[in-house]
Amino acid sequence: MVERGRNQFSFKFKEELKKEIKEEVKQELLIELRKEDFKKDIVEDVEKKKENLNRKYIKVIIWLVLAVLVIDAIVLIFYFNPNVFKTSGWIVNNNNNGNNNNNGNNNGNGNINLNGKCSDGTLENTCSKNKPYFCSGGELIEAGYNCGCPEGYIRNFQSCIED
Repeated sequence: MVERGRNQFSFKFKEELKKEIKEEVKQELLIELRKEDFKKDIVEDVEKKKENLNRKYIKVIIWLVLAVLVIDAIVLIFYFNPNVFKTSGWIVNNNNNGNNNNNGNNNGNGNINLNGKCSDGTLENTCSKNKPYFCSGGELIEAGYNCGCPEGYIRNFQSCIED
């Protein structure tokens, strides 16, 4: 009978050990699962931060490209048409003397020219016989690019210089 008691004791002890081991294994598995979940969360957070950072960079690049396009457009407008904001020459020139009469063209000194010609007789918006001048708003302005240069001269954008 003594042996039988020992077997019973050892059986109970074995059962308790099995339960304890099962609990320990469960806890270790849970800890491992938590570690893996934590690692996944960290990786996901890093990926989200990278994604947000990439979006910010893309937005900055888009704004910079738009700014460059706007600046280029403004530069091109001024390059091809330097008098963009000048609607009519006589209004701009007459603001100083208070003459706002809109009956004709200005010849540059505040006097209205009603016949549509410049001082040398050139019709409005045409090239003068005296190159490189162009009649605009009653004034002769240099326009070598549009009207050409006399013989012996070469064009330097709107003016002419001796060859």
